[in-house]
Amino acid sequence: MRKLSIVGTSTEALRAWVTESLNEPAYRGNQIADRVYCKAVDSFESMTNLPASLRARLAECAVVSPNQIDLIQRSEDGVQKCLLKLADGNEVECVLLPYADRVSVCLSTQVGCAMGCRFCATAQGSYTRHLTAGEIVDQLLHLQRLSAERITHVVLMGMGEPF
Repeated sequence: MRKLSIVGTSTEALRAWVTESLNEPAYRGNQIADRVYCKAVDSFESMTNLPASLRARLAECAVVSPNQIDLIQRSEDGVQKCLLKLADGNEVECVLLPYADRVSVCLSTQVGCAMGCRFCATAQGSYTRHLTAGEIVDQLLHLQRLSAERITHVVLMGMGEPF
């Protein structure tokens, strides 16, 4: 049985899923969405607003995110570049850029790039596919967990076709 990925599932869909699949009240979907999308938690165990029995059931049939950080490179100025391994085995990069007055992130929208610019490392790997909305949001959530401050600005890498 394939597990539901919470990241990339809308609050409305979570409300329907918890009532239909788990026989729980719809508000539990709101609680799950709040913890994932607003608090950036990465495990059901961290969702202490839910009963322990529900957290255990969630762990059996869902994952918060199937994507994992494979490598983090940190520079002296606080920039952190992450290599994120996607559920299908592809990899993308995302970057946390802390400044004195803001925290920016740079997120990938594609695996590879079709443009073929010779100066760009991403283009050297060639284009594979567009990322899903959930995969793009997941990058933001992984970076938010690394940041002591709230992310305020987002820059997107790629040609923008997923939009």
